[in-house]
Amino acid sequence: MLNFAGRKYLVTGVLNDESIAWHVAAALQREGAEVVLTSFGRAARVTRKAAGLLPCPPEVLELDVTDDACFPRLTEQLDERWGRLDGVLHSIAYAPADALGRAFLSTPPSSAMEGFRVSSYSLQQLACALSPLLGRSEHGGAVVAMTVDAARALPGYDWMGVFKTALESIAKYLAVYLGPSDIRVNLVAAGPVGTFSGRAVSSFDEIADYYERCAPLGWDRNDPSRIVGAVLFLLSDLARYTTGQVLHADGGAHAVTGDIRAVPGSAAAHPAPSLPSEHSRKGGQQHMVGRDEFRNRFDTFVAELGDGRSTEGIGGDDNLFDAGVLDSFSVIKLIRLIEDLAGHPIDLDEASIDSFATFNLIYQKVVAAPA
Repeated sequence: MLNFAGRKYLVTGVLNDESIAWHVAAALQREGAEVVLTSFGRAARVTRKAAGLLPCPPEVLELDVTDDACFPRLTEQLDERWGRLDGVLHSIAYAPADALGRAFLSTPPSSAMEGFRVSSYSLQQLACALSPLLGRSEHGGAVVAMTVDAARALPGYDWMGVFKTALESIAKYLAVYLGPSDIRVNLVAAGPVGTFSGRAVSSFDEIADYYERCAPLGWDRNDPSRIVGAVLFLLSDLARYTTGQVLHADGGAHAVTGDIRAVPGSAAAHPAPSLPSEHSRKGGQQHMVGRDEFRNRFDTFVAELGDGRSTEGIGGDDNLFDAGVLDSFSVIKLIRLIEDLAGHPIDLDEASIDSFATFNLIYQKVVAAPA
C-alpha cells in the first residue's frame, strides 16, 4: 500500500539538499512518484541547484506565500501539467530575527504578523488553492505540514513556537472543512535537524542536545531522513482515513520527561533492584555502601549531568536547585541513584533531596538503614 508509482506531489520548502523537504522529494521519486518543487526570489536559484541533485531533477515553480496572486497561478500551472494532485508537503516557515532568540517579550506586532502569515496562514491558502486538484485524486488528496512538538515552550524558538501551534490548529480546521472533499490534512512534528533554517535558531544546539539525550529511540540532528518515513506514511494510502493528526518523528522525545538515557552508575545503567525479601529484611544480607562511596557516586552523578555542573564550593545550607546543580529532571535520576545504592526502592519527595543539609539524613535513613 506504500505505492507512489504514478502519483503527483507538490513539495514546498526545499532550499538545499539538507532540507527535510528535499529528502522527502528524493524518497517520493525513488518510489516512482512525480514531484514539482516551489521557491521564489533569490532563493529559487539555490532551490534549482538542489533540485538538480534529486534522482530526477524536477521543475521549480514560483510560490511566494506573501503574494496572494501566486496561489491561483500555481494551481493553474499544476492543473495544466497533471490535471490532479495526490498530495502536497507544506514545509514553509519564517520568523523575523526579532521574533527569535529569546526576544519574545520585545517582538513588534509587525514581525509577529509577518511570521504568522508565512508560517501558519500559508497552510490555509495553499490547501484551499489546491483543493480542486487534490479532490480529483482517486486515492484521496493528502496535505502534510511540518511542525515541532508545540505542546512545550522551547526557549529561543519563541514566536516560531507560537506559529507552529497556530499551524496545528489550522490543520485541524482544514481537516474538518476539506474532509467532505476527500482531502486529509495531517502534520509531522519533527525532532530538531541541522538544516539552514534550524541552525538560525539561537538555541538550536541546546534543543538538539536535549533530544539526543532524551529520545528513547535516539536522535541525530544530522539525519533528516529520520523524518521522511512519517511524511511518506501520511502521504500514502496507509493513512487514507487519518486526518487532523500530529505524527511525531522525534525518536520519542515528546513522550518522556527528562533524560532517560543510561548514566553510568545510575539505575538506568543497571537493572532496578527488586524489593528485599522478607528474609533479607529480618536478618539477611542488606546492601550497604560507605559514606565516601555514596559521596563519590553523588559527585560523579552531578558531573555527568553536564553543563559544567559541580558540587565544588557548595555548602551544607545551599539549595541544589538554586545553585543550578539539580533541576526537576535530574531529581528523578538522583532518586534512582539512591535506590541503586540502597538496594531497594524508596519514596522520597523532591524536598528531601534539595539540600546538602539532608545528605546525612538520606544516608542514615535510606542507605545505612539497619536491617
